[in-house]
Amino acid sequence: MAHYKIGVDYGRDSVRSIIINTANGYQLASSVFYYPRWKEGLYFTAAENQFRQRPSDYAEGLKQTIKVCIKKAGIEVAKNMKGISIATTGSTPAVGVDKTGSPPALLPDFENNPNAMFVIWKDHTCIVEAVQINEHAKNFPVNYLQYVGGIYSFDWFFGATLLHVLCEGEVVRNSIASRVEHYDWIPFLLSGGNDVTKMKRGVCSAGHKALRAEDFKGLPPNDFFTSLDPVLDGFTSMHLS
Repeated sequence: MAHYKIGVDYGRDSVRSIIINTANGYQLASSVFYYPRWKEGLYFTAAENQFRQRPSDYAEGLKQTIKVCIKKAGIEVAKNMKGISIATTGSTPAVGVDKTGSPPALLPDFENNPNAMFVIWKDHTCIVEAVQINEHAKNFPVNYLQYVGGIYSFDWFFGATLLHVLCEGEVVRNSIASRVEHYDWIPFLLSGGNDVTKMKRGVCSAGHKALRAEDFKGLPPNDFFTSLDPVLDGFTSMHLS
C-alpha cells in the first residue's frame, strides 16, 4: 500500500505545502498561501528595520494549503497519509507566548501589536540588546557563548528578541511566559499542545539561539539572565523540553 506525507515550508511572504508518495518521491499536489497582512504591508517598517508577522497568517496558511492539497490528491491519498513535516526560513526567530503556548497576537487586544507577533529574520530592531548580552557574557567565568561562535546575534532567543520585546512595553510583557521558535510552535499547534513547558524544542535552535548545551546541563543559569536584566527572570524554567 502506498504511503503519503505532507511537507510544509514557511517562507518570508508565503507558506507552501505539498503531498508526496514516500515510495518514489513523486509529488501529487501542491498549494501556496500568501500571507494577507504581509501583502498589505502591515507590521513592517523598513526604515526602522522592523519586520513582524501575525501567527494567524501561519495558521490560516497551514489549514488552507493542506486542504487544497488533499482536495487535489483525492480521498484515497488522504486515507493513507502517514506524516507531516514542517520547515521554516532559517531564522524566523521567535514569538512570545503565554503559559498555554499561545501567542498574544491571537487575542483581540494584541492582534495589531507588533511586539506580540513573530519577529522574522529581516528584523534588526534588537541590535542594542545583542551588544548588551555579548558584553555581559564577558563577566562570567564560564563562556556561555563558546558554542555559538563567541558572538550572540540580534535575532536569537534570549537577549535579543526576548529582551527587546519585554522592555518595549509592560502590557505585552505581562502576557508572555516564554519565547518559542516558529518551527517549534507549528507542531505544538498541530498536536493540540496547551502547556509551554511541554513544548518540544528543536535541538538546533535550542543550542545556538537559546544557548543550551550539555556542558551547562541545559541552559545557562537564571542569574546569567537576571543580572543582564531582571525582566528575564524565570524564562529559563519555561524552556525545558
